Amino acid sequence: MARIARTVFLGADLVLFMPDPNWRWSVEVVHRKETYVDDGKTGRENRRPRRFTMLHEIAATWQLEPADTAALETQLADLSVPTTGDRVFVGVPMCMDQLAKARWGERIYDAQWVLNYDETGYAIHAANAVPAVPVRRWLAPLMVGHLQERPALKASTDRRAQFSLRLLEKSPWDYRITPAAEGVVSADFPASLQAAANWKELPQSSTTEIMVYEDLGDGRMEAADGQEDITRRTQQFLVTLKSRAEIRTLLNFFVARKGRMQSFAAPWLLRPGADTPATPHTTKARFAEDALKLTYATDATAHAKIGFIQLPWEIAGVAGEQPEQAARAFLYKLSLDVPGGPIEWRFTNWETDLLRPGDGAYLGDVNGQWEHDKITQTIDLSDEPVTLTSWILTDNPLIRVVQRLVDVPLEILIDECDPENPAGAVQVYEGEIESVSVKSRKLTASTLVLGGRLAAKVPNFFFGPECNHEFCDAGCQLAAAAWTFAGTVVSQVGNVLTLAVTSNPPGAVLGADWFAKGWVSKGAGGAYELKQIVRSADLGGGQQTFTLQRPFAAVAAGDVLTFMPYCGGTGAECETKFGNYLNFGGHPHIAGRNLSIPRRETTPTAGKK
Repeated sequence: MARIARTVFLGADLVLFMPDPNWRWSVEVVHRKETYVDDGKTGRENRRPRRFTMLHEIAATWQLEPADTAALETQLADLSVPTTGDRVFVGVPMCMDQLAKARWGERIYDAQWVLNYDETGYAIHAANAVPAVPVRRWLAPLMVGHLQERPALKASTDRRAQFSLRLLEKSPWDYRITPAAEGVVSADFPASLQAAANWKELPQSSTTEIMVYEDLGDGRMEAADGQEDITRRTQQFLVTLKSRAEIRTLLNFFVARKGRMQSFAAPWLLRPGADTPATPHTTKARFAEDALKLTYATDATAHAKIGFIQLPWEIAGVAGEQPEQAARAFLYKLSLDVPGGPIEWRFTNWETDLLRPGDGAYLGDVNGQWEHDKITQTIDLSDEPVTLTSWILTDNPLIRVVQRLVDVPLEILIDECDPENPAGAVQVYEGEIESVSVKSRKLTASTLVLGGRLAAKVPNFFFGPECNHEFCDAGCQLAAAAWTFAGTVVSQVGNVLTLAVTSNPPGAVLGADWFAKGWVSKGAGGAYELKQIVRSADLGGGQQTFTLQRPFAAVAAGDVLTFMPYCGGTGAECETKFGNYLNFGGHPHIAGRNLSIPRRETTPTAGKK
């Protein structure tokens, strides 16, 4: 029976590779705990974790039997989901933890899902629901991810093949892997690991350059640019871990220190003199890299290269300064302010969903892949545009903009929080989506602040024959309700809508184009639509036809609509159509062209104050 199988698990297509690897070649596992490090020239640092969990990579080599070779070729021919084209997840058992039930407590890794398998088949169990008597011989933590690249099959015969792969743990939160617990985690580098140093590979100790130089002119000497750095010591050495307990100790220490995040007391293996700052036996350091690679020689022994970087600033410390910063996540709330609404969507850039009390769940992980570029505030309050990037996922509101299904401004709020405390989120940006572009499955949106009002010229009250008020605003003093009409749909053919007027609050005579440039709307909430009226015509008998800029997406005979006329801002319109000349906000006796008085531009250009 082939030990390569394809299944659907947790709603994802999954290919399982279950043959035993060839231990003649080492098995490598890279443990990555990513940290943002802002490094100053003085040696002061701010360090912030990128995510809570550790990600893994596993690389191994397999010698396949004919059935497995045929199954592998079949699966490699189509590692994509037929309906969506997404890459198929690949799962492998953590082979160093291929254990019988009696030895399951000795495992090095804990996973959310455990594979129970042998040559007869497999079953997948939740980690907390492993059967007391498993059906099949072996248990192993299940690692799920994507192939770094497609493996090449090397034919050893015409029916057997050898192949190597590197699997990256790029998979949903529900598949995560952590080291199995190993007692109390030391605050400083464990003495047992220091004793495991393998001197067959000589340790390296070095210092960093403290000055930056530049050639100026044709002279022989370089010039220092004045940016002095602080001298820091780095060290690399090899440890050989001779038991599962030692492996767990190192992994748990790396996780507890959050990779490069936290400092600790670290040994220095090169000790040519007395214990002084210049030649320390022990100093304050942190891990030099985000990644810790274990090369397994057997399922219970491994080699690890460890790198430290000295932290002179933290040896004595600086009062009131904390280099270890909390993690940072961004919350994106998009909304449409429509009748019966608002309609809201919530996403986060974090690796998991985040629940904000009193607000709701912000989707992360596979449900909400979002990010933004820098947020810049200026002294004149005209915030610079922000660029948002997301994937085309289910119910992404940016798709509505692309499909022209957004009839009111799509608003965006960005909050910043510690992912362990979403309730303490602080707003860092507010604006509206201005435009959206599509490239492959990626959506890129640009924003503007307050509908561009901060970019308008001031003063914005102009001398000229046009009214400065918006129809039915505070200056106009007409009530919107007194000019909002109602009607029922008779039919819609293309973008021509026929309706019967059922409410005419002002009792107006509705002649040709009386509603031209106005608007008509229907529905509420997610069914809300608002369209611009290009032309209107009176059919008599209380019926009107509207030629719309775009037709309603969903409308049926009998649906109730509301609609409103448009005011062009002329004195004649204000007097004869709306009877509101007393509140006219223009200057009708100023000529259309007066070079001595500033007046409203016909096509105003945006500019800052």
